[in-house]
Formats: sequence, structure tokens, C-alpha cells
Amino acid sequence: MKTFFLFTKLAPSDGKRMRERQSLGRAWLHEVKEKCPDVKFLSHYALLGDYDFVDIYEAPDEVGDEGLDDQHGQGGVPGQERPGDPLRPPGGTGQ
Repeated sequence: MKTFFLFTKLAPSDGKRMRERQSLGRAWLHEVKEKCPDVKFLSHYALLGDYDFVDIYEAPDEVGDEGLDDQHGQGGVPGQERPGDPLRPPGGTGQ
């Protein structure tokens, strides 16, 4: 299985709905597990910078439009999926 990083941002309107984020996130995760049963989530982190969250997961191949980067239904903006090595940040050299 390959390791991937999914970087996502909250939509501007989400600032008013922060109390709902946990339940929206759980609903999204349930939907992803149904659409993509081979995906194994490893970690979820909040970030400071260009993106608000990163999910690290393993999958046999890029999942893309099958469900992982579709954040529109959960109030987010489209995510960016990147392949990665768990020992190196995306785009990093690991040295």
C-alpha cells in the first residue's frame, strides 16, 4: 500500500459552524469508508499555514474523485491529495 497526504482547508463559512465540524468530519469519514474500503487512515492533524488539516492514509492507489478529496459536501473546499513517504514531507528531500 502507498502512503498519501490529503491537505484540506475549511470553507470561509465554516468559522460560523465550528461546533458542527466534528459531526461533519465523522459523517465524511463514514462516507469515505463506504466508498473506499481499502483506505486505511493513519493520522489527522490540524495545521497552521496554507491548509487547515492533513490526513495521512494508506491506499492501494490514488483515491481522488472516489471520495477522499470531495470536501464540498462537508463544508470544506477541495482538497489536495499527494503521494508521500511517511518519513519525508511532501516535496521534501528527507535529508
